[in-house]
Amino acid sequence: MKKNIKQSIINETINLINANDDVSKITIRDICKATGVGTGLINYHFKSKENLIACCVQQIIGDVIQQFNNMCLLLKNKTALERLRMMIKSTCTFLVDNENIARISILTDMQKGAFNDNTNQTLSVYLPIVKAVCPNGTDLLDIKILAYNLIFALQGLFLRTDLAKADLALDFREEKDRDLLVDKVIDSVFSKYL
Repeated sequence: MKKNIKQSIINETINLINANDDVSKITIRDICKATGVGTGLINYHFKSKENLIACCVQQIIGDVIQQFNNMCLLLKNKTALERLRMMIKSTCTFLVDNENIARISILTDMQKGAFNDNTNQTLSVYLPIVKAVCPNGTDLLDIKILAYNLIFALQGLFLRTDLAKADLALDFREEKDRDLLVDKVIDSVFSKYL
């Protein structure tokens, strides 16, 4: 029974997140009203609204990451480098289109890193593509480091969008600038192999 209540709270909170542009404006009262439970149950299961929101965001992003595997299959006729560029650009567009939840997800992963967090799930999706970009015989450790460099660089640029815009004169929120930035990051990270 407890698991059903906990999952119900998560499901209803995800509905609230999807219906609101600004996650910070969702209140405990909103969550209680949507779920039909009291504050005590929310605190019992999640300790705080922030923990509940982080849990929901992790689930939302995790579901999106799983869809990237399907996208990889659709791009199988492209070269590995073309697939990588298209996938990264798609990921970055998702970050911009879902800025609030993307920030929560990335910052939660950085603060409470876990092997099943969204950053590691993202890395696992990109690892085969990164491997395909590298020449045969490239050491697995080198491939993993390239994937980490790529993902962390783009997460950092996303989190520091306004500072990067001021410093690089490229606006992560604008598709043309974002695509150019992605291409430059990929070219930089893979310069040894391109």
